[in-house]
Amino acid sequence: MTRRIGELASRYAKGTDRLIVWVSKGIAPLPRLVGEIRRVVPSAVVIVDLDDDDAGLARAFRARSLSNAFKLNPLRVMHPLRIEASQQRSFLLADGLTYATDALRRRLPANLPATLIPHTRAEGRERLPPAAGSDRVRIGAFGTIRAHKGQAVLQNLIATYQDVELFTFQGSGMGAPGPGQDNWTEISPDTPLEEAYDLVDVALIVMDATSDGGDVQLPAKLIDAMKAGVPIVATRTDPIDEIAGGVYLPLDQHTTLEEIHAAVMAAVTSDRGHAARERFLRELTPSALASTLIAHITQISQGKGHTHD
Repeated sequence: MTRRIGELASRYAKGTDRLIVWVSKGIAPLPRLVGEIRRVVPSAVVIVDLDDDDAGLARAFRARSLSNAFKLNPLRVMHPLRIEASQQRSFLLADGLTYATDALRRRLPANLPATLIPHTRAEGRERLPPAAGSDRVRIGAFGTIRAHKGQAVLQNLIATYQDVELFTFQGSGMGAPGPGQDNWTEISPDTPLEEAYDLVDVALIVMDATSDGGDVQLPAKLIDAMKAGVPIVATRTDPIDEIAGGVYLPLDQHTTLEEIHAAVMAAVTSDRGHAARERFLRELTPSALASTLIAHITQISQGKGHTHD
């Protein structure tokens, strides 16, 4: 890494090119790396990208059990206080910020130029209709499944209702199926997302809007489901409503299992999937967001005295 930074210094020393350093999350060891780049290329433009309240998520994880608190002890990089300290160092080194949602923006420093850049995905294709032959409604939950991401709700749903089948990736965090539980199918984590969404009728995204960090988390699987054009049933949180309001079926925080089941059944015959896909194509592809990011970088560069591209 030292050699590579030296190469950067040689390349950008004359200032004929602009070095843009766009770092994600700002967690150690990134501040040290960015600081070294700052030292050798003082003209570099540094932007920190935040998509989660990582310190809040770490606090919530520690609070769930003594074993979790031990796992994220103060000696670990992902301890909430260490995350906060590391991100503060990153902010001091940064010229600007990008953030995933306005809900998250309210927790970030107000003194840095900032712009909204949600999760993006390459356009890809819309999902293919699932193959006929199943009497069950096939539900997709493709992503990590944790306590604040509806783990217990999903487990109870498939234990209670036999007319649904849950599809997840292997090792997603769901736990082990209960005795006789044949309405849960795990697929290889190597399965391309486009093929995974071909298997299901609806995407179900359950979030705990009261959890620290989870209340401002934008699930990547929301963007994935929108890209696929699959109908989405999701907990109404500020980030989810901000990105997908009007194109998903919302659940309240205290929605009962029966109401979740009813919403899933209603989603299958709705047109929300096509509406979500259209929203994705219009607002959430790299081409849709490129001009916003370029304008942000240009504004910051001009403030640092750069006038060339």
